[in-house]
Amino acid sequence: MSIELSREELKHYRIVAPQMAPLQFKFIEAVLQEAGYQVEIVPAVTKEMVDWALRYVNNDMCYPAHLAIGQVCYTAIKAAEAHPNEKVAIIITQTGGGCRASQYYGAIIKAMRDCGYGDIPVIPLSFVPIKGEKFNVLGIKLSQVVQAAYGCILGDLLMVLGDHYRPYERQPGSVDTLIDQKVTELRTAKFSNMDKKVFMQRIDEILDDFSQLPLATPLGSKPRIGVVGEILLKYHPDGNNHLVKFIEENDCEAVVSPLVDFFLYCMTGPVFQSKRLGRSKLKAAGTRLMISFLEKYKQIVNQKLIQHGLSDLIWPSIWELSAKIDDIIPPESSMGEGWLLPAEAVDAIQHGTRHIVIAQPFACLPNHQIGAGTAKTIQDKYPGAEVLSVDYDASASTTNQQNRIKLLITAAKEDFAAQKSSTLTEGGR
Repeated sequence: MSIELSREELKHYRIVAPQMAPLQFKFIEAVLQEAGYQVEIVPAVTKEMVDWALRYVNNDMCYPAHLAIGQVCYTAIKAAEAHPNEKVAIIITQTGGGCRASQYYGAIIKAMRDCGYGDIPVIPLSFVPIKGEKFNVLGIKLSQVVQAAYGCILGDLLMVLGDHYRPYERQPGSVDTLIDQKVTELRTAKFSNMDKKVFMQRIDEILDDFSQLPLATPLGSKPRIGVVGEILLKYHPDGNNHLVKFIEENDCEAVVSPLVDFFLYCMTGPVFQSKRLGRSKLKAAGTRLMISFLEKYKQIVNQKLIQHGLSDLIWPSIWELSAKIDDIIPPESSMGEGWLLPAEAVDAIQHGTRHIVIAQPFACLPNHQIGAGTAKTIQDKYPGAEVLSVDYDASASTTNQQNRIKLLITAAKEDFAAQKSSTLTEGGR
């Protein structure tokens, strides 16, 4: 049910929140816990959670909706059953806009009522003022927003480095062991104790530790497969059937862009819409300041990557990304993943990752338009590139998905071998 709870009252509830990006959300969870809230971000999605969602959530909702709603509702119900005297609540972000994600809040309330647990409070969390809804219900302070930014970017760094090093590790599992170690260290040290100086130190420590990992083969000696798509399916391994792992099992390296770019992309909407559609200049100015703030921290990461000899991993600014697609899709297109999805695909191709998988929800109109809908244009613009759209749904065949991805991987291996042979031939001359 939707009820009014004060911030102090909420601190006495076990608050269940949905997972989207495992590494990054571990740190965001830590920031919220340090703020005094008993927030639990569901670590994984099980078949039981999805089955529950399929039973109680309208089938017109997309697969990410079933994943997110199934996570929080099923977990909250099980917690209430196991601990009847414990106060349990569900919290869900409010996105607004045309995506069906803007309807998660209402869908959760209805589903919980229909299954007999309508007494569990459902809390809408919005950081953008939405008419008729409470703004920033947790009372997150600016200092905690900065802490969350540190956490997200450090999680992004661990993810990117993990994807880069894992295919080449000498001892299987050593990269994931290191990542788990760094997650524990960062959470134990507390983000409330982190400032810019400490943030920079943590980046150096992470890069130093990765550089000491023993490798079986040199970095960059395998074909790369880019992964873009709908935001949850792109980052959540349970949503994309462990796509990164599958790519690595087929002797390739997965390339996934940082989550922070999605938040930056969301902030660019008012800027481009003000410039091209005549919308609020004041809102555009405010979001420009927020973008500049986050970009400074991205630049710190880039400087450290260059210092550690990893310049091929640097993250382009959100403005550089948006400039890559102006002749493909207008930058004021902000439905779903909007212009960001094709921009990430183009950026990957320009940096040598010419084979891309788009993870998209079956029947998601926005994602099909800006995902599959731009694939041919990108391929025409960049001969030799291949962009494959793969639909994900509860009823989709994993075997069919993987067979299609294997064909892309085979093409990537052939392309990689041909480029290597060409380089050797030219060198011989």
